[in-house]
Amino acid sequence: MPGAKVDEPGQTIGIVGSTGSGKSTLLHILGLLDVSDTGSFQLLGHEIGSLSDNALAVLRNSSIGFIFQHFNLLARASAEENVVLPMFYSADTVRQNLKKARQLLREVGLGDRLTHRPNELSGGQRQRVATARALVHAPELVVLDDLSSALDVETELQLWHNLADAGMTVLAVSHRAVAFDRADQVLRLDAGRLVDAYAAT
Repeated sequence: MPGAKVDEPGQTIGIVGSTGSGKSTLLHILGLLDVSDTGSFQLLGHEIGSLSDNALAVLRNSSIGFIFQHFNLLARASAEENVVLPMFYSADTVRQNLKKARQLLREVGLGDRLTHRPNELSGGQRQRVATARALVHAPELVVLDDLSSALDVETELQLWHNLADAGMTVLAVSHRAVAFDRADQVLRLDAGRLVDAYAAT
């Protein structure tokens, strides 16, 4: 992917293109959910193509937080239970994990929705639960699939830059270029190809 390089933490990178342009596929490769069979991809000092499945899983779990397009929340679990889920194998106690989950939910404005299930939350609130869940391991990279799916533009941009200000590199997909007006780098895709890479700020 010539022209696409991130050397410093805390940058914001937008991936934009029409439906079917390959945005989500690229995002899944960058987030280690899929592995490309061609080219070279280096992440946090690792050549991804040379890593085993176990090594990929460890790197993905410890360093990458995902906010999926449809949130992937457990329907029968409360907001706090959904956020606790990635900490299942944590060395901390259940009480410590719950405390951390509740704190993260408060930070995204859901302190009064801790015990609500996804069907009791709005689309924007579900996205906030997904955001809190993505941050439980303090990832170096946060991946957002379809930034514009549930929140208004201003709220999206605030979320985007709050994560970057906290030192996380943020990769996001949107079909709306306006979402990336203040991005450090924008990648434009067409038919599975990178056709442009530019700084929006």
